[in-house]
Amino acid sequence: MGITSTVNLVGSIGLSMLKPPRSTYSFLDLSGVIAHPTVGSYIFTGQGIGQINISMNGEKTFHEIDIYGNVIIGKSPTGGGSLSISCQQTSNIYQWLSSTYLFIVNSTVQADWAKMGAILRSISGRERFTFKGLTFNNYSEMQYGSDGGMVTWKLLFADVEILAPNPTDAGAAIVNKVKSLVGI
Repeated sequence: MGITSTVNLVGSIGLSMLKPPRSTYSFLDLSGVIAHPTVGSYIFTGQGIGQINISMNGEKTFHEIDIYGNVIIGKSPTGGGSLSISCQQTSNIYQWLSSTYLFIVNSTVQADWAKMGAILRSISGRERFTFKGLTFNNYSEMQYGSDGGMVTWKLLFADVEILAPNPTDAGAAIVNKVKSLVGI
C-alpha cells in the first residue's frame, strides 16, 4: 500500500522535470577530415555520405577467477577496429577514396599503406574520434543500375582516440556518486 501511494504521489507531481532536454540530430552535425600525407585530404560535413559506422576490435576488459575464487579484473590492451563509410558512388568522398585506394595499392613505397588518418567530430554529441593507421580493407563493392547507389568503404584502423565532452553538473553528480561507490 505504501509503495502504491508513493508511485501515485510521484505521478501526481509529474516527472517532466526528470526528462532530458529535447535535442535533434542531423547528419550534417558530423564533420571530419580523412587524409593521407602523399595524396592529400578530404574535408566533409555529411555531404554524399549516408552513414558512418565505427566498430572496435576485441573486448576492453576481462574477468578471471583466481585460485581462491576471487574475480580478477583486467584491462585489455586491444586496439584497432574498423570504420565503414557508406557513400553515394557519385559523391566527392567516393572519388577521393577511390583515387586514394588506387594510389596506395599501386605505390611502390610500402610505408604508404598505413599512413592514412582521420578525425570525426560530432557537433551534437560533441565526441571527437581521431583514427591512426587507417588502411583499406579492399575496394568498395561495385554497383551499377538505373540510379546512383550507395556503396561502403571499409577502412581498418590501428588506433583510435576518443574524446568525449565534459559532463554537465548533473553528469558530474552521477560521476561523483559512482566514484564514491567504487572507492575513488
